[in-house]
Amino acid sequence: MARVFTQSDEHKRAFLQKIVDQEVAREQGVRDRVDAATPKFLHWVLKPLATTIVRAKQRQYNEKGDRGEFSVGLHLWARLPNEWTVINDVVLEYRLREYTQLDHIVIGPAGIFLIETKAWHGAVLLKQDQCFRKEANKWVKTGSPIQQNKIHQRRFRQWYNCHGLHRPLPPIEPVVVFTQSTWLRVDQCSIPVLTPKQTTAYLNGASGHHLSEESIDSIVEKILTATPLHVTAKSEQPQQPLRDSATRPPSGHRFGAAQILQGTNQHGRKYVRIRGTQESAKKVWEQYGKPGQLSRDRFDEGVFFFYYD
Repeated sequence: MARVFTQSDEHKRAFLQKIVDQEVAREQGVRDRVDAATPKFLHWVLKPLATTIVRAKQRQYNEKGDRGEFSVGLHLWARLPNEWTVINDVVLEYRLREYTQLDHIVIGPAGIFLIETKAWHGAVLLKQDQCFRKEANKWVKTGSPIQQNKIHQRRFRQWYNCHGLHRPLPPIEPVVVFTQSTWLRVDQCSIPVLTPKQTTAYLNGASGHHLSEESIDSIVEKILTATPLHVTAKSEQPQQPLRDSATRPPSGHRFGAAQILQGTNQHGRKYVRIRGTQESAKKVWEQYGKPGQLSRDRFDEGVFFFYYD
């Protein structure tokens, strides 16, 4: 049987409180924008409506499916050998004041697997990473858990790189698991989409020996003892600079000769676009802690961009 852990309640509460604080600030920001953009006599209607929309979107984003998580955790514990470790329900701060929540992190000799569970009922179709659910005999497009877990993968890599863990970077593979669907079809998707039973078979069949027992223990300990970055930064020197967002050039402003625009693409990835020279773009990229890769826009001359999620 696999070893099973969860983060301490104390550490998790510290993360969750910061996430709550961010949501409170986001709601206040919505109310402030309503104040600035609408006549005063409409505020009594629009402010509660805007706040309700923000909260509804956040609830939808954070929908976890506890029963699905439990069934997957049980399968993993019972059917993986003891050289594997399962950590359930993890919250990590991968950049200063930015967080990722993972249903399960499974670590073994073959690498690290990030498992996103969905307790959706009915029929589900995933085609070329797009997701559809059948409602009233019609296929309705919904948010893709594949794209969601790819974001988790990128953010976990950032967290891993900041903590001086095993090198070279081991395989970090996202997996999506559906626990309740009565019909599941997967066609040309870029990551595994499985049932709980298929998941354990998939992990048991994973090839390669990338992590030693000592490396696994080191990674597990770092996850279980993870604390907010502004605390750990006092005692640990991260491999990449962690910069407070207040030091970053604001979106829509100029940084020297460069014009800066921040945004989010259709897959939820945060980006920065810089119009200016390559030298000025590089300076902006460095202000963000050199995340990802600074690239030249192929379709817009004089524009550079990078992702920072």
